[in-house]
Formats: sequence, C-alpha cells, structure tokens
Amino acid sequence: MLGYLPFIVRHIREHSTRHFFATLTSGFTAVTNAFMLRQYRRLKAYLGSETFQELAGEKYFDPGNRVYRNRDVWRYLDGVAADSAAVREDGEMRRLYRNLAEVYEEKDRAVLSHRIDELINYFETQYPGKKDLDHIQRLKGMCREWRPTACGATSAGAGSRAAPAPGFLHRGHLHRGAHDRTRRAARAAPPAGAEPDVVTVALDPEASGPDTHYKVLQATTEALRRWSEESGRRDIQVLGYRNVWFRFHPSEADLFVPVSLNMFALQRSAFLKLSSPEGGLLPQL
Repeated sequence: MLGYLPFIVRHIREHSTRHFFATLTSGFTAVTNAFMLRQYRRLKAYLGSETFQELAGEKYFDPGNRVYRNRDVWRYLDGVAADSAAVREDGEMRRLYRNLAEVYEEKDRAVLSHRIDELINYFETQYPGKKDLDHIQRLKGMCREWRPTACGATSAGAGSRAAPAPGFLHRGHLHRGAHDRTRRAARAAPPAGAEPDVVTVALDPEASGPDTHYKVLQATTEALRRWSEESGRRDIQVLGYRNVWFRFHPSEADLFVPVSLNMFALQRSAFLKLSSPEGGLLPQL
C-alpha cells in the first residue's frame, strides 16, 4: 500500500468511490523467532497488568465482538497520534492476545498464559530457518498482518466486514498458502457489492525481492480473466505499481502522481510508525 499511498489518498477523498483491499498471503516467513520471542515476553507481562484485568472483566476479548476487535487498531493509532510507545504497545498486545485465543480456540486466561510460556520456550530453542509448525506459522502471519490493518485504518475503517460505505477501505486477510493461492484466488468473486473499475496490484517481476509478489500477480491475473469471462466486462483498468523491491525506471511508467511535501511527510510517518521496526509491527529483518 505504501507503494502508491499518494494515489490512494486522492481517491479516498472522493466519497463516491469504494475501496477494497485483500491480502492474499500473510508473509509469515519474514517474521523472525527473535521478534516473536520479544512479543510474547511482553504479552506475558501485559497479562499481569491492571489494564488487561479490566479489559478481560469487560469481556473485551470476546471473539464475537467486532467493535472491540476494531478498537485494538484505534488504540494503536491513538498511540501513533500521541507519539506514545506505551499506548501503541497496549493496542498491539490486545491484538496479540486476541490472535492467541483465536489460534488455540481457547478463552480461559490460565490456559492461554500456559500457552504463552510454551511459545516463549519454543522461540528460545528454535534455530533460524527451521520450518515452523502450522499454528506457529499462523501466529507469525497474524503479527505480520497487523501492518496492513493498522496502515489501512489510518485512512478509513479498521477492517470492518460491514456493508461497504463510500470512501472507506475494506480489507480481508485470505491466509492463502503458496500451493493454493492461485487456485483459490482465481475462483474468488469480488466482495459483495463491489464491481471494480480499477484494480491495483504489485507489479514486481519474478525473483525481484519477495517472490510472493509475483505469485499474487499471477493469482490476480487469473482471477480477473475468469471474472471477466463470467461478467462480460472488458473495461477494467489494471494499475501495476512497484516499491522498494523493484523500482520503475521513469521510461517504464505511464502514470505519475504528483506528491506534495505534506504527502512525503505522511508517507514517512506511515513507514516509520506503521510498517518498520521502530513502530514495533515488523521484525528486524
């Protein structure tokens, strides 16, 4: 998203448009064991805080309450706005605990505390590069998915699955594995009520950084081809963008978006606070 943030912001201001974001892969391979170890040690301490006890007493972590789930994100963004590391960490720990309860399908706090101890031991003893268990991969992926969730929420909704509202961003994490990404994405219909006029996708060539970008490009291409055949539409515009992994030479681009100094400042803030180690959302890579 940061690759074309100025372009998105211009269109979000026009409330006659609707925007949908779908993350096809969680990117768990980019999340290190050292990062996860730090996160769960912090979560262990968080469970003993008065803040957590109050939230748990209010049934804040009820998996069926999407208002509270969205509030995790708003809490984090309050910390970004206030430049408060403590408030950012509070929002982040809320979502980390919620992820833990979801993966283990458990509500009992004592049981989840024991699970945290198991995870701390796991990440202390595993060597880098060793293939993780499925549930570990999922936990890592959920940590990585926190980045686009928080970044997207700066412009609109916090990931609500409610009916689309004009100008809002609607995202979904599809958790596709490499083996089934193309097959499942190709069968996926657009979100309810959405018939896109413009589709954006990362246009990074194969082997030019994270190969998932190229796989997602293949999946999106096949999905558009099938949907075009079924709907009869031939007027969908596809905008390909690149970012730091593989940059365009100016001669290769046919669309340029003017960027103000204010937008440069916004992009810098989004990168440092929402998608970098300084913001706490990604591991030190």
